[in-house]
Amino acid sequence: MNHPKKQNLVLPKEPVHIVIVDFRPDRRAALVGRTSEVLRQTDLKRFTPIGLDLFNLERFEWSLAIGVIIGSGCQENLTQAVQTVREFFPSGDIAAVLGREKYLARR
Repeated sequence: MNHPKKQNLVLPKEPVHIVIVDFRPDRRAALVGRTSEVLRQTDLKRFTPIGLDLFNLERFEWSLAIGVIIGSGCQENLTQAVQTVREFFPSGDIAAVLGREKYLARR
């Protein structure tokens, strides 16, 4: 029986970033803090959350991103936020956080 040769996983030397974008700096900072805590509790040291303003995405090195979280401050303009992120991160994973009032309205 022939088995394919196992390939070694090559991790980048630099941390891989989870990009967090939000129109509102206070919500962006809170989401960076929550994401940092989740990564700490799960012992995922290779990932680093980084908060970016939605209108300054061109300054980031997107090859180091593993995914994007769009914060709740963007929920009113979520389509626009996703389109803006897609300009820089065309095929990456994007998650959106909705505000508490959206969740409460569904009950």
